[in-house]
Amino acid sequence: MLGRSFEPDPIPARVMLTDLAAAPQALAKLQEPSNSNALLTALLEALATRVAPDLSIPSAKALQQHSRLSPAAFKRELAALYQAFLTALETQPDFLIFRHLEHCLVVGGRRAPLSIRCRLPATPQLGESIELGFISGATGGDTYYVDRILSEYTEGTIITYVYLKPGYYDPYLWQLRARARFEGKLPFAIEKEMGEFEVQDYLRSLYGPGPKSGAGVSAPLTHRGEQPANKKGQRGGQWN
Repeated sequence: MLGRSFEPDPIPARVMLTDLAAAPQALAKLQEPSNSNALLTALLEALATRVAPDLSIPSAKALQQHSRLSPAAFKRELAALYQAFLTALETQPDFLIFRHLEHCLVVGGRRAPLSIRCRLPATPQLGESIELGFISGATGGDTYYVDRILSEYTEGTIITYVYLKPGYYDPYLWQLRARARFEGKLPFAIEKEMGEFEVQDYLRSLYGPGPKSGAGVSAPLTHRGEQPANKKGQRGGQWN
């Protein structure tokens, strides 16, 4: 019904605890000597005693017992603590600080994949060509392009994953790959098992070889998978 207000579902306790536990250093900034919070104290103590690799999140029941709160009081304090956490994120620029930037180059080689942890002065751009002459023996090649970028924000550190594919960036094949994914003809599980050149051959078998060879960049596909006609009625775009 139009005009009806939308009330979001309550956030489960487990979800709130998972969010809070991901930023213990920021969470400690909410602790004030003048305002003792039994739940916050119990949560920080539980997080401080965790030992790697077992970094599990303390259960709501364990925290409720450790903080000596009744179930109703625990529920209220958790909701209030979570709201205070969100408010601090929105209003305090120094509440959550990311001081370190790391990169991970995820190289999809012809022979075998390889991950390289490093610190780059600048993050490569999508489609950018990258020469890695020091891993050709392990991966089977030294020329790659940036296929996608994913950044993971953890407390204090940003890890940017740069996914590389062998060869050179081809905008026409990139559009065909996106189309095949959208149409359900290239499921992620199958694409992951196939090599890059196998994927390219598969895309050509689905949609044809593409424009004739020549200089230039492929024009965008139409909704029918064709390239738009120019003023003389000819199909635009070139195949690299």
